[in-house]
Amino acid sequence: MNTLTLTKKLVNLPSWVGNNSDEVAVGKFIEIYFRKYLPGINLTRQYLPGGKRFNLRASPPEAKLLIVGHLDTVPPQPAWKSDPFKPIVNGGKLIGLGTADMKGSLAAFLSALTNTCTRINPSGLALLFYCDEEYNFQGMKTFVSDAPVVKPGLILSLDGKPFLGSGCRGLIEISGAVYGLSGPSAKPYSGVNVIDQFVLSALNLKSRLSNFVDPLLGPTTTNLAFLQGGYLVSNKSKNEFGKIGNIIPDYAQFLLEIRPSMSSVNAKFVTKLLTRICKINSLKIQELNVKFDYSPWIPDYNSPLSKKLQDAVASASSTTSTANLFFSGFIDTALLNQIFPDVPKFVFGAGGANQHSAEEYVTVGNLKLTEQVYSNILTSFL
Repeated sequence: MNTLTLTKKLVNLPSWVGNNSDEVAVGKFIEIYFRKYLPGINLTRQYLPGGKRFNLRASPPEAKLLIVGHLDTVPPQPAWKSDPFKPIVNGGKLIGLGTADMKGSLAAFLSALTNTCTRINPSGLALLFYCDEEYNFQGMKTFVSDAPVVKPGLILSLDGKPFLGSGCRGLIEISGAVYGLSGPSAKPYSGVNVIDQFVLSALNLKSRLSNFVDPLLGPTTTNLAFLQGGYLVSNKSKNEFGKIGNIIPDYAQFLLEIRPSMSSVNAKFVTKLLTRICKINSLKIQELNVKFDYSPWIPDYNSPLSKKLQDAVASASSTTSTANLFFSGFIDTALLNQIFPDVPKFVFGAGGANQHSAEEYVTVGNLKLTEQVYSNILTSFL
């Protein structure tokens, strides 16, 4: 079964999370594939909280190389013109949900592993196929909380585009509620407009955090993702906002997302800074909730194993180009720093420019290239 055919079969199996959809069918497909084509590699299930969804992992204690890849996709968007689960080839592009992120990469790796299995030592290969990358990182968090006793020398994520990458900015998500002071709108000085003042506070926070810049990862960025305010109708119903024009709004709820490029910017630092800025602007933060607090993954291109990996990629792609990490998104491979802090980590995948979009596609050429890169990596390290 070649990479193109494998990608189509994976896309046929919906693996977005919600409305009775999840990654289970794709996980079972991979289990069957290994039993049929790679019986010498033992995959075991690692169940997520709830007991239905599961990661798949192979954990030989002498593993030198750990390969990781996620099984889920984003949900299908209404803007799709073709059937997102019935992939088609058009103009050298394979169109379907998850082709670029990252079922094309999964298929390329399965093909590469199948084609090289007689030339490598599989006892040196650890594997993790995991759930929930696009949502709340439950798959990777489950793996990290109950990791096998392996000590790989190198970690490669199959996520990403056909450029070798190492590193990403972190992720901090903070929600909360903030109070101003109500009063008659005809007398603005009689109160504190919570909406006006929190917008000023968020802009001040954004400006200050932007000064934290890493030369490879770029600046720390801040997104005020949600803000809803009005006058507080009742202390018993914090989600009921008064909407009367002649009253100064005194209560708001917010959601901030920060992408830190330096490890000194963490949730504790941000919440202290935000609280201080709000106080200067006559606001009082009532509650703060931290959903994510993940440090940046600092790039590593200089270790001997990193150089060896770059050579393996270059021999297939005729390039030594590395990914541009400025304004990078968060990759949950970074969570592996918690258990493998000193192990070089990289990403290389078949993904294209429009992942997460309607009519998502991967080029057939990138599928072939990625399979060859993975083959080179397997034979070089195992």
